[in-house]
Amino acid sequence: MKKCLQILLIISVLILTLSSCDIFKISFGEGNGENGGDVTDNENTEQGGTEEDNSCKHNFVIDEAKAPTCTEEGLTEGKHCTLCGFVQVKQEVVAVSHAFGEWEITSEGNCFIPGERKRVCSLCEYEDISIIASSAHSFVQDPETLMFSCEMCDARVAYGHLYGAINMTTDWFSAYEYCTSIGGHLATITTEREQAIIADMLEKASANFYWLGAIKNSDGWNWVSGEEFSYTNFNSGEPNNKNGNEMFIMVYAVNSGYPVGKWNDLNLLYNNNSGNLHNNTGFICEWELEDECSTHYFTEWEVKSEADCFFDGEEYRICTFCGEIETKVVPKVEHSFVLNEENGINSCEHCGAALYNGHIYKTFTKSLSWLDAYMECKKMGGSLAVITSEEEQLFLEGYMTSVSFTTESWIGMYYNSTEWQWVNGEEFEYTNWKVNEPNYHSNKEYFGTINCESLGKWNDRPPLDAYYFVCEFEYN
Repeated sequence: MKKCLQILLIISVLILTLSSCDIFKISFGEGNGENGGDVTDNENTEQGGTEEDNSCKHNFVIDEAKAPTCTEEGLTEGKHCTLCGFVQVKQEVVAVSHAFGEWEITSEGNCFIPGERKRVCSLCEYEDISIIASSAHSFVQDPETLMFSCEMCDARVAYGHLYGAINMTTDWFSAYEYCTSIGGHLATITTEREQAIIADMLEKASANFYWLGAIKNSDGWNWVSGEEFSYTNFNSGEPNNKNGNEMFIMVYAVNSGYPVGKWNDLNLLYNNNSGNLHNNTGFICEWELEDECSTHYFTEWEVKSEADCFFDGEEYRICTFCGEIETKVVPKVEHSFVLNEENGINSCEHCGAALYNGHIYKTFTKSLSWLDAYMECKKMGGSLAVITSEEEQLFLEGYMTSVSFTTESWIGMYYNSTEWQWVNGEEFEYTNWKVNEPNYHSNKEYFGTINCESLGKWNDRPPLDAYYFVCEFEYN
């Protein structure tokens, strides 16, 4: 009996020991059904199976490849064991794939505007759009005009400004915003020189009309830059403010049918009375250039003020690229008097002044007050003319006749509340007053003029009235 119990105890221990082994579980089928059991092929694949079970007698199967479509990802071919799930070849995701054709450029673009291209999928007609970056300017100089133009976009650099014609159909305000957004402003034309640059550029422009940076408000036309609106180049009959709403300015280009470079006032959209935005317009942007040239490209010297026998002259030239201005003084010239046999007057060949009795007399056609005329003569080294004899008076009348100087003009006399005096202190004895003058009208007329109503006659005038004047100089 005791021996039987011992045998039963040994058998029980063996059973407990074997029940914890995988071999026992497999042989008895433990874990079937919902609680585990055999792992399916799909589960093995998803779990990865990266570590191979060397105890498994593998049963490999091929995981078929899946081609991508225009909207769904695909998979590469794979391979895994159906028993233990070990993945021998992992399937890789293949991205969505369109069957695109060749790229087609939809807008060229230039140095100011990016271009655009697209390609189309032949399967689903999906359009792939790509931006073409703006190109960099490449400026070349015209040897005749000395102007610089871009080989890529025909923009112009002149006198420190960059001008670009933008071929984009839009209303005036959108054009204004666009130029501002890229660091410039709608172009302004304030000189004939600028006008020539713009007109030359528009000889090659593709649109018919281009907006400028001008706007009309209650006080008249104004440039967006704040520059003075003094120079104009309107076409014949313009501006006409048609329908009372033409508050903006366009400039004609080569294909407009109008003179290139001429201006016209138009409404906001230039809708040609159709209510729709005109489809062949553009606008011109302008930028200020900050950098000076390392090498300047100067124009020929131009006269700013002529030199004569009384004043130095001045000449200037401008760098056609950066706009730097260089000036130089032209020294005043020496008098060269030649006797006119017909009137007996010694006149200077250079300035038209006349020589008499050791003095030079010169008429000036600039309207000034008496004091300003007095200071102008002093600045030139002389004084307002003094007439102390009939002979001197007759000489002056002959000289003024020879130069057609008949306008009433200041001479060097004034009233000091007691008597009339000459500015150089000479005796005031000889006179040539107009009848009933001087009359000291309204107690204001204390300064003298010549040529009042008739050649050579004198008159008293208020000091702030503006007249021409006659200066006198010592001749050395």
